[in-house]
Amino acid sequence: MLFLYRVSLAGYQLIVWIFSFFNTKAKLFLEGRHGVFEQLEHSIKTNKKVIWIHAASVGEFEQGRPLIESIRKEKIDCFILLTFYSPSGYQLRKNYDQVDHVSYLPMDSPGNARRLISIANPKLVVFIKYEFWYFYMNALQEKKIPTIFISCILREKHFLFGPFGRFYQKLLKGIDHYYVQDELTGKQLAGIGIDQFTVSGDTRFDRVMEIAQNAGAVPLVESFINGEEIMVIGSAWGSDLEVIKPFILKQAGELKFIIAPHNIEEHHLEPFDRLPNSIRYSQLTKGDHSGYRILIIDNIGVLSRLYRYARFALVGGAFNGTLHNVLEAAVYGIPVFFGQHENNRKFLEAKGLIQSGGGFSFADAKELSEMFDSLHQDESNYKRAATAAGEFVKGGTGATALITQKVKKYL
Repeated sequence: MLFLYRVSLAGYQLIVWIFSFFNTKAKLFLEGRHGVFEQLEHSIKTNKKVIWIHAASVGEFEQGRPLIESIRKEKIDCFILLTFYSPSGYQLRKNYDQVDHVSYLPMDSPGNARRLISIANPKLVVFIKYEFWYFYMNALQEKKIPTIFISCILREKHFLFGPFGRFYQKLLKGIDHYYVQDELTGKQLAGIGIDQFTVSGDTRFDRVMEIAQNAGAVPLVESFINGEEIMVIGSAWGSDLEVIKPFILKQAGELKFIIAPHNIEEHHLEPFDRLPNSIRYSQLTKGDHSGYRILIIDNIGVLSRLYRYARFALVGGAFNGTLHNVLEAAVYGIPVFFGQHENNRKFLEAKGLIQSGGGFSFADAKELSEMFDSLHQDESNYKRAATAAGEFVKGGTGATALITQKVKKYL
């Protein structure tokens, strides 16, 4: 099996190299790894204890971010190395100021693993979610370096529990601790003889709670709202717009909409621009906005603050099977809508939000309208759903504090 693992890694690198000639992301994947070791050697010149935290991409980073910022708040004297596998994660967070160095993770190989560990000499390694890199884990265990997984989640069909994953299992048993999101993951680990786990939940609950507590005002948005009821549609894809457009057109007389497309490149924004009575955020100025019912957000980084203005939220990505973060909206104590897709079953937070009564999953615009009307036209129904959403998020917090205390014991 180890031979097949090596072959699959080599094959993947070959595919990335071929794609790099015409794909920007593939090109960044290769070019970003040039000179990584030299950069690490230059940066890690410190007597501080090094904590190495690894995230695959942006989503995993958001699960690790609460731990990083908790370490800083606790004033733990350490050097934090943050690595990414994906170019999208690295490019977005390469200047993140809460860590001491941000780097790409060199491809998994015995030589790369030994060299990175030799340079960094970490006192603790934190892998986020399910970054199971065989040679890195093996090298860490050879050096007896403490290694933990946080926000780990493993489903029944994960490859680790099949024939191909069996050769991993000795290494998995050597991991110091797993902080898992749910009971099922714990049960899966226990089934292969791993009992060093804690069901701690998802650190993103802590992250969204902190964002909500510190969310600042967005004056231009407030001037657009002008006291009217708002639905915020966050991280919307074209596939979302195709389904919900009839609902938007129907309700735009009673509600104002704030729509934050997932992609803000010009060609992605054009379908949203064609919505009647819409205006882009970049074109908004203080004054009379009475002629506009739809605000299109064409910048990045403001969405989590926009939900604070909403009476209702709709989170996009579901119809692609890549539902975005429903917790960002639910934390404000508002009902949250999102589309149906079989892949959405893997998002525990969405499933939990539905079960709590604060989340609503719809198949089409008709079903969305019916769900919306049941809340909009009945204040008691609305209050129950809104309260349920807020309490669901509040009840999921605490993972970061638990993990931080464990980290302190290693240092």
